[in-house]
Amino acid sequence: MVGQPPLPPFVAGNYNLAMMPVPQGHRLFVGTVPSAPDLAIIEREHWYRVPVDAVRDQQNWPPAWFAPWETIAASAAKVQQIRALWKVSGVEQAMREQLFPDREPGARRGKRYWRLALTEPESLASPIVTVRRRQSVFIYSDVRRLPVAASINDLWCTSLLEDGFWNGLKARRIPAERQWATYGQNAKPAIFDFAVFCTREDIDVEVDGDQHHTVPEISRSDSRRDNATQLKGFRTLRFDSQRVRRDLNGCLNDLERMIRHCGGLERISEAPQHRLVNVGGVSQYSLFGAGESLGASAGRSSRRKPRTAARSQPLPEGRQTRLL
Repeated sequence: MVGQPPLPPFVAGNYNLAMMPVPQGHRLFVGTVPSAPDLAIIEREHWYRVPVDAVRDQQNWPPAWFAPWETIAASAAKVQQIRALWKVSGVEQAMREQLFPDREPGARRGKRYWRLALTEPESLASPIVTVRRRQSVFIYSDVRRLPVAASINDLWCTSLLEDGFWNGLKARRIPAERQWATYGQNAKPAIFDFAVFCTREDIDVEVDGDQHHTVPEISRSDSRRDNATQLKGFRTLRFDSQRVRRDLNGCLNDLERMIRHCGGLERISEAPQHRLVNVGGVSQYSLFGAGESLGASAGRSSRRKPRTAARSQPLPEGRQTRLL
């Protein structure tokens, strides 16, 4: 599997804002492993569970492959990572009391889960790590992306339009997080297409579909969302699909100007920024290195606005465990 060729590069003009369909044999599901006992179930009993109501992408379900995304609590490592790939041999629904007959289900009695039966794992040549800690991860991807993925950001299959924008960010050496979730007082998180972290104020980059121009309610909803996003410490920058198709470089220029306005990029010091990857038989580092030309700062500026807890604080591991 690892020797398969990478996906074809982004081709200008070939866009689809819906979740990209993946051929059944290549469907990969990346799922959160919130605790050491959950990791032990995978490694010793060879199965994984995910709540039925948590599966959002029905067209890419069920998966043919599974990659456990290990939290720090699960593996005792200093980074969140993907270390192995498992073949899915079967998928079925089961209630919690069926999965854990020796445990009291409590309030989760009757809760339904997808149970993924797994075969022997294949270890990745190099772990895929997260640069910034995330609360949880559920990614519907394509297994052919794994050999060339420098981080989990390369695994998202949201749309070809967003893939093209992501490739543009990497070419400009602009570090960003795809599908970044922020949590406020509401249990439901806000999901950003791309989050760019700066020293004074952070940026939520949204790549909007054509319907944003023709459906008034969507436009009004975006305005309400942008106001809420600002309260979380993010400034929103929106690009419509027509402009991204026509002038991707211009969009990236606008983003670079906003990064400088927000004090320059915030340097990551608490997690690795590089991963050695093999592309076309040649080992090379991923594009997110130190010394960016956009004013990367080794620490927070004294002028930086205080971060709100809702914006960037990871949830306690216990809350992650309750998701499953």
